Order: sequence, then C-alpha cells, then structure tokens
Amino acid sequence: ATNDITVNSLIDASGNTNVSNLTFAAPLINLNNSINNKGNITFNGAVNNAPTASFNRISGRNITFSSSIDSSNTRGLTLEAGGNVALLGTISGTNPLSFINITNANNVDLRDLPNHRLDVVKATGNLNIQTPGNLAVTANNSWNVLGDIKLVASSVTIQNNPKSNLRIGRDLTVQAQNNILVDNSFLEVGRNVNLKG
Repeated sequence: ATNDITVNSLIDASGNTNVSNLTFAAPLINLNNSINNKGNITFNGAVNNAPTASFNRISGRNITFSSSIDSSNTRGLTLEAGGNVALLGTISGTNPLSFINITNANNVDLRDLPNHRLDVVKATGNLNIQTPGNLAVTANNSWNVLGDIKLVASSVTIQNNPKSNLRIGRDLTVQAQNNILVDNSFLEVGRNVNLKG
C-alpha cells in the first residue's frame, strides 16, 4: 500500500481451516490491536505499536518485522511464534516500547536494539542479537534458549543476573568492539562460553 495501514480491531484467523499468511506492507503500520494467525505474519514497513491496552500480542508461525518498531504511547509487545522471529529494523529507536517478550519461538534474530532490553525470550533454537550500540543484559531479562546465544555489539554488559535467569542450552558467544563486562551473574551454559573483545 502507498498509504499507511491501521489495525484498530483484533485480527483472529486462528480458527481458519486453511492456513494463510498475513503480510502488511505500507510506509507506516499502526498496530493498535493484536493479531492471531496460524500462518506467517510479516510487517513490511515501519511499525507503531500503540494499543489502548498495555500491550499487543502477535501470534503466528514465522513473525517478521522488516523495518523499525516504535511505540508512540509506550506499550509492550508480545510475540508468540511457532517458528522463527526476525526483527530486522531498529527497535525503540525513536519512541520506546515498555517491553518485548518472545515466547514459543524457534530461532530469534534481532538486528538493532539501541535503547531497549529484550525482556523475555523462550526459544527452542538460537538467539542472535546484533546491534551497533551497547547491549545490557540485566536482572530484568529472562532468557531460556535451548540452542546458542550470540551477542554482537559495541559493548556488552551482563550484570546482576540471578540463578535461572539466563539459560543457554549450547554455546554463549559475545563479540564487542569495545568492552565486555560480566559481573555478579549466574549463567547456565550447556557447552562453551566465547568472549571476543
């Protein structure tokens, strides 16, 4: 679409017999309500997550945001994916979301997380976060990833994480152009820890 798209009412396609994919393509997508679908959900355009409720829930198989995600009224976003989640644009670059939760996913790929933490991740595959800025993993985070976690940023801080807060089934790899700080944190790592500063 050449004009903006606004989702004001719940879209629930979960009861459809035939599995269908949903694609929203516009310069700006105003996400004012939740979406529930058995197939893939793709957002091709900048997204403003602005529900009247405290958060939106997007449920589908593979969930892809190809551009930025902001929230003009500081609301949260929960992504429930039976497949993969890809957030390929800047998250909270202009107007921050109150939280981001990702549950029931396979692989999770984030490309730019400058002013926001990733609160909850539950994934059976891998978690890959690559951001040009600094990345902080604190007690506010709860990550349970059965595969590998790879964190790439300018600086990475893993601090004040209690037991069972960060569970990594296989390898943890941290790459930073500048500093890596791991302090007062309990990490459950299935195999190897690789730190590259």
